[in-house]
Amino acid sequence: MSSKNLFGGPRTLLIVAAVVIVIALVAAAATLIVRAVLGPPEGENKFEIQGYSVVQVDSQVSDLALATR
Repeated sequence: MSSKNLFGGPRTLLIVAAVVIVIALVAAAATLIVRAVLGPPEGENKFEIQGYSVVQVDSQVSDLALATR
């Protein structure tokens, strides 16, 4: 096999690349359509930082924290 005809030649390689790109675009579009119809997935967010929450602190406690610094 000559190096000119490696992987079936440039035309075949372009066709394969085009098919892969089209499949990826169709999958992305299908994902966006399903998310728009069904909404985001339910359950825990795997990317959320564990143990982090927003807490409102009483003013006396925050003054105490400032005084100990």
